[in-house]
Amino acid sequence: ADVRGTRLLADLDSAFKRDPNIDEYDTLPELEPKHNRSPFILQDHKLGIECWAVKILVKYVAQRLNGWRSHIP
Repeated sequence: ADVRGTRLLADLDSAFKRDPNIDEYDTLPELEPKHNRSPFILQDHKLGIECWAVKILVKYVAQRLNGWRSHIP
């Protein structure tokens, strides 16, 4: 499992806490991380997500949801 998933989910949660009025999101064409910073860009209630982070984040969240589902009788 990619250990970056935990950090990405925390960063995304932080973005929504900083601006609960986010009304749009889009992906940004960054295929690989180039800087040691969050892949989430927040400006004027718009959220940009660098492409490289989407696959990691979706996979991480899916694994967590499947884990929770396996514990439901």
